[in-house]
Amino acid sequence: ILFMDQSSMTLGPNSELTIDEFVYDPNAKKGKIGVSLASGLLRVVGGQISKTNETTVKTASGTIGIRGGISTVEQSGNNTSATFLFGQQMRVSDTSGNTNTVTRPGFGTSLGSGGLGPTTRTDPNTLQSSLNQFSGGGGGGSNNVGGPAGGGLISTGSAGSRLGSGGGGDLARDRVSSEVSTTLENNPPSSNRTTQNLDVVQNNTRQATPPVPVS
Repeated sequence: ILFMDQSSMTLGPNSELTIDEFVYDPNAKKGKIGVSLASGLLRVVGGQISKTNETTVKTASGTIGIRGGISTVEQSGNNTSATFLFGQQMRVSDTSGNTNTVTRPGFGTSLGSGGLGPTTRTDPNTLQSSLNQFSGGGGGGSNNVGGPAGGGLISTGSAGSRLGSGGGGDLARDRVSSEVSTTLENNPPSSNRTTQNLDVVQNNTRQATPPVPVS
């Protein structure tokens, strides 16, 4: 879904989303976007509205407010998880009013029957698997973060219109691709970090160990 302010939302497979509110003044470049995610996976890319007002995503467990950036939200049963990818901040509140504000890309939090969890780093493999769902991909593969398989973005600018390969659709996808690639590069999988650290340890060990004389 591409909104008139250049905000966009992409749903993963078997997801259900309701647009609760959309108000936009193109002259002032201000407004309000509110949606409800009943189930599945959602990616939000903030546009003009989110620069001054949060784009809100309501779930059964609480509310996620996204300010000037990109985030993913997943709803499964009574459990919600959200990851901040880029921008100003992502604010996560449970139904009791407890709030976590995430400002570091690649980090997120979860909430459910046990309340609001701590802010933690999202596993890069889990994040990549989620992002692949938006392009109809599987659990591995490249950083393909395009729109859902089989069609472009649906624009709110003209009822029922669909954006193909040009204009705002490409703008939204290019922004996502750039920022997600940066997030994943800055947060490599743990296996890669372990290998790199092991190489450093081995190199330091070889340098620190003096040669043994041969008689």
